Amino acid sequence: MGSVFFDLSNYFINSEPTFVNCFIDKTGTANPRGKQFKDPGGYGVVRYKNGAKVFFDLSENTSIPYKIILKSKNVEITIDEINKKYKLEERPKKFRLKPEYFYLYKPVYKIIKSMDKYNVVEMTKYSIRNLFKKNFISNIEESINVMQIVFGCHASKSFHKTIKIPLLKKYHNIEVKFP
Repeated sequence: MGSVFFDLSNYFINSEPTFVNCFIDKTGTANPRGKQFKDPGGYGVVRYKNGAKVFFDLSENTSIPYKIILKSKNVEITIDEINKKYKLEERPKKFRLKPEYFYLYKPVYKIIKSMDKYNVVEMTKYSIRNLFKKNFISNIEESINVMQIVFGCHASKSFHKTIKIPLLKKYHNIEVKFP
Protein backbone atom coordinates (compact mmCIF):
# COMPACT_ATOMS: atom_id res chain seq x y z
CA MET A 1 0.00 0.00 0.00
CA GLY A 2 2.84 2.40 0.75
CA SER A 3 4.06 2.52 -2.83
CA VAL A 4 0.53 3.36 -4.00
CA PHE A 5 0.28 6.23 -1.53
CA PHE A 6 3.69 7.56 -2.51
CA ASP A 7 2.69 7.36 -6.17
CA LEU A 8 -0.47 9.36 -5.38
CA SER A 9 1.59 11.86 -3.40
CA ASN A 10 4.03 12.38 -6.23
CA TYR A 11 1.14 12.80 -8.67
CA PHE A 12 -0.67 15.44 -6.58
CA ILE A 13 2.46 17.29 -5.50
CA ASN A 14 4.08 17.18 -8.96
CA SER A 15 7.58 17.60 -7.59
CA GLU A 16 10.56 15.35 -6.88
CA PRO A 17 11.10 13.95 -3.37
CA THR A 18 14.24 15.26 -1.64
CA PHE A 19 14.25 13.77 1.88
CA VAL A 20 12.53 10.97 3.78
CA ASN A 21 12.43 10.23 7.48
CA CYS A 22 10.70 7.00 8.38
CA PHE A 23 10.12 4.59 11.23
CA ILE A 24 9.27 0.99 10.39
CA ASP A 25 6.81 -0.96 12.54
CA LYS A 26 8.69 -2.61 15.41
CA THR A 27 5.58 -4.04 17.03
CA GLY A 28 5.02 -6.77 14.47
CA THR A 29 1.48 -5.59 13.72
CA ALA A 30 -0.32 -8.41 11.90
CA ASN A 31 -0.84 -7.80 8.20
CA PRO A 32 -4.59 -7.45 7.47
CA ARG A 33 -4.12 -9.34 4.18
CA GLY A 34 -2.89 -12.49 5.97
CA LYS A 35 0.20 -14.11 7.50
CA GLN A 36 1.73 -14.87 4.09
CA PHE A 37 2.17 -11.12 3.42
CA LYS A 38 5.30 -9.56 4.89
CA ASP A 39 4.95 -5.87 4.09
CA PRO A 40 5.58 -3.94 7.31
CA GLY A 41 3.88 -0.69 8.18
CA GLY A 42 5.69 2.54 8.81
CA TYR A 43 5.23 6.22 9.43
CA GLY A 44 7.16 9.35 8.64
CA VAL A 45 7.57 12.37 6.42
CA VAL A 46 8.64 12.88 2.80
CA ARG A 47 9.80 16.37 1.77
CA TYR A 48 9.72 17.65 -1.82
CA LYS A 49 11.69 20.18 -3.89
CA ASN A 50 8.73 22.57 -4.01
CA GLY A 51 8.49 22.65 -0.19
CA ALA A 52 5.51 20.30 0.11
CA LYS A 53 5.49 17.58 2.76
CA VAL A 54 3.77 14.20 2.95
CA PHE A 55 2.94 12.76 6.37
CA PHE A 56 2.17 9.08 6.26
CA ASP A 57 1.13 6.39 8.72
CA LEU A 58 0.74 3.09 6.97
CA SER A 59 -0.62 0.61 9.49
CA GLU A 60 2.12 1.08 12.03
CA ASN A 61 0.63 -0.09 15.30
CA THR A 62 -2.82 1.23 14.48
CA SER A 63 -6.17 -0.23 13.52
CA ILE A 64 -7.29 2.93 11.74
CA PRO A 65 -7.39 2.59 7.91
CA TYR A 66 -4.33 3.76 6.00
CA LYS A 67 -4.31 7.48 5.31
CA ILE A 68 -1.88 9.86 3.78
CA ILE A 69 -1.88 13.63 4.15
CA LEU A 70 -0.35 15.92 1.53
CA LYS A 71 0.50 19.38 2.86
CA SER A 72 1.71 22.47 1.11
CA LYS A 73 1.62 26.16 1.89
CA ASN A 74 -2.05 26.62 0.98
CA VAL A 75 -3.54 23.14 0.53
CA GLU A 76 -3.96 19.93 2.50
CA ILE A 77 -5.34 16.73 0.95
CA THR A 78 -6.28 13.72 3.08
CA ILE A 79 -6.49 10.41 1.22
CA ASP A 80 -8.19 7.32 2.62
CA GLU A 81 -8.01 5.13 -0.47
CA ILE A 82 -9.47 1.98 1.07
CA ASN A 83 -12.69 3.74 2.10
CA LYS A 84 -12.80 6.07 -0.93
CA LYS A 85 -12.62 9.21 1.23
CA TYR A 86 -10.69 12.21 -0.04
CA LYS A 87 -10.80 15.63 1.59
CA LEU A 88 -9.32 18.90 0.41
CA GLU A 89 -8.70 21.72 2.87
CA GLU A 90 -7.35 24.95 1.47
CA ARG A 91 -6.49 28.47 2.44
CA PRO A 92 -8.94 30.94 0.89
CA LYS A 93 -7.45 32.57 -2.20
CA LYS A 94 -7.64 36.09 -0.74
CA PHE A 95 -5.31 35.02 2.12
CA ARG A 96 -2.71 33.21 0.01
CA LEU A 97 -0.42 36.23 -0.22
CA LYS A 98 -0.53 36.80 3.54
CA PRO A 99 2.38 35.57 5.66
CA GLU A 100 2.37 31.85 6.48
CA TYR A 101 1.79 32.56 10.18
CA PHE A 102 -1.46 34.36 9.30
CA TYR A 103 -3.97 31.59 9.83
CA LEU A 104 -6.92 33.35 11.44
CA TYR A 105 -9.41 32.38 8.74
CA LYS A 106 -11.90 29.63 8.10
CA PRO A 107 -10.41 27.02 5.73
CA VAL A 108 -12.36 25.95 2.66
CA TYR A 109 -13.27 22.25 2.86
CA LYS A 110 -14.18 20.13 -0.14
CA ILE A 111 -14.92 16.44 -0.43
CA ILE A 112 -13.31 14.87 -3.50
CA LYS A 113 -15.31 12.05 -5.07
CA SER A 114 -13.65 8.89 -6.30
CA MET A 115 -15.08 6.94 -9.20
CA ASP A 116 -13.91 3.56 -7.92
CA LYS A 117 -12.26 1.82 -5.01
CA TYR A 118 -8.60 0.83 -5.06
CA ASN A 119 -8.33 -2.46 -6.98
CA VAL A 120 -4.86 -3.94 -7.53
CA VAL A 121 -6.07 -6.69 -9.88
CA GLU A 122 -7.86 -4.29 -12.25
CA MET A 123 -4.95 -1.82 -12.14
CA THR A 124 -2.48 -4.59 -13.05
CA LYS A 125 -4.70 -5.87 -15.86
CA TYR A 126 -5.01 -2.34 -17.23
CA SER A 127 -1.21 -1.87 -17.12
CA ILE A 128 -0.52 -5.18 -18.85
CA ARG A 129 -3.04 -4.41 -21.63
CA ASN A 130 -1.39 -1.05 -22.25
CA LEU A 131 2.14 -2.46 -22.29
CA PHE A 132 1.46 -4.05 -25.66
CA LYS A 133 -0.07 -1.01 -27.34
CA LYS A 134 2.04 0.90 -29.85
CA ASN A 135 1.47 4.26 -28.14
CA PHE A 136 2.46 2.95 -24.68
CA ILE A 137 4.32 5.53 -22.59
CA SER A 138 6.44 4.15 -19.76
CA ASN A 139 6.09 5.52 -16.26
CA ILE A 140 9.52 4.25 -15.23
CA GLU A 141 10.62 7.66 -13.93
CA GLU A 142 7.60 7.87 -11.61
CA SER A 143 8.24 4.30 -10.46
CA ILE A 144 11.87 5.11 -9.66
CA ASN A 145 10.81 8.13 -7.58
CA VAL A 146 8.37 5.96 -5.63
CA MET A 147 10.95 3.25 -5.00
CA GLN A 148 13.48 5.89 -3.89
CA ILE A 149 10.99 6.83 -1.15
CA VAL A 150 10.35 3.19 -0.17
CA PHE A 151 14.08 2.35 -0.05
CA GLY A 152 14.71 5.69 1.68
CA CYS A 153 12.26 4.61 4.40
CA HIS A 154 14.29 1.46 5.03
CA ALA A 155 17.57 3.42 4.99
CA SER A 156 16.11 5.98 7.41
CA LYS A 157 15.09 3.19 9.76
CA SER A 158 18.47 1.42 9.49
CA PHE A 159 20.61 4.55 9.95
CA HIS A 160 18.22 6.37 12.34
CA LYS A 161 18.30 9.62 10.40
CA THR A 162 16.73 11.63 7.61
CA ILE A 163 17.81 10.31 4.21
CA LYS A 164 18.49 12.49 1.16
CA ILE A 165 16.95 11.40 -2.14
CA PRO A 166 18.32 10.32 -4.60
CA LEU A 167 19.88 7.72 -2.35
CA LEU A 168 23.62 7.72 -1.91
CA LYS A 169 25.51 4.58 -2.84
CA LYS A 170 26.19 3.70 0.81
CA TYR A 171 22.46 3.00 1.25
CA HIS A 172 22.22 0.58 -1.68
CA ASN A 173 23.18 -2.54 0.29
CA ILE A 174 20.75 -2.34 3.19
CA GLU A 175 19.39 -5.70 4.23
CA VAL A 176 15.63 -5.43 4.70
CA LYS A 177 14.34 -8.02 7.17
CA PHE A 178 10.61 -8.53 7.08
CA PRO A 179 8.97 -9.67 10.33
